[in-house]
Amino acid sequence: MQVRFAEPKDFDAVNALRRQVSELHAAGRPETFKAGFCDEMRDLLYTFADDSEKAILVADAEGSVAGYAILHAVCKPENPFMVERRYIDIDEFGVDEAHRRQGVGRAMIDFIRSYAAQQGCSHVELNMYEFNQSALRFYESVGFTTYRRYMELPAQGVPKQAQTPLTPNEYQHLALRTLNPALTEKDVLLNGVMGLCGEAGEAIDLVKKHLAQGHALDRAQLAKELGDVAWYLAETAYAIGYDLETVLRGNIDKLRARYPEGFDADRSQHRKTDDE
Repeated sequence: MQVRFAEPKDFDAVNALRRQVSELHAAGRPETFKAGFCDEMRDLLYTFADDSEKAILVADAEGSVAGYAILHAVCKPENPFMVERRYIDIDEFGVDEAHRRQGVGRAMIDFIRSYAAQQGCSHVELNMYEFNQSALRFYESVGFTTYRRYMELPAQGVPKQAQTPLTPNEYQHLALRTLNPALTEKDVLLNGVMGLCGEAGEAIDLVKKHLAQGHALDRAQLAKELGDVAWYLAETAYAIGYDLETVLRGNIDKLRARYPEGFDADRSQHRKTDDE
């Protein structure tokens, strides 16, 4: 893999990765970011390319763009409150979902640090949103530290932002931000299938206590266990290269073929051997 400056032939692939990053932020912070990837966002990349203060990097994995970064060389002149500062600001940074946990992000950060030194800058900066905890863990793992915070508080009487419905893929994006980045591809798969079994067992235990031991059915706790099952489902799908919507649509397609008119006991009892 090679980290290099982007060329015009890379721009479509870079915009595809920018779309992934945009969708992640729209799902994680819908009160701030709009859903979708409009033409203006796409064309902004060409504006960056023409800006002498900006640079676009790509991680080239055998001809495939595995990651990208958009850099801004910033020079803040001295003023009565602050000394002069020269640094590289990472405006955007993303690694393709199919190439994560393979050293792509770290290689790009190493390149950016070297580029910053060549530009006479003292350091590299970036900002990020708190919902993206997997990104935070990555940045901290390569040496970034927090030196400033932005905080918010709703005005009195202003209701909380209404929660928007989650699509399966939005859920998967948000769930995977809590995935341990130190896990190998094999570890992620193993953790996913073991977690499915473990959380299903915890759900069974709640129902067993209700049916066999006289406990009240703890519906709230059962709902939490179902949420944990969903997390491991999202992880397992990710481990095999599937998004969650594809998995769910595949299941619906299978059920429609099996029961075109809804459940049918005869079809269930005489199911084809290859219909699993």
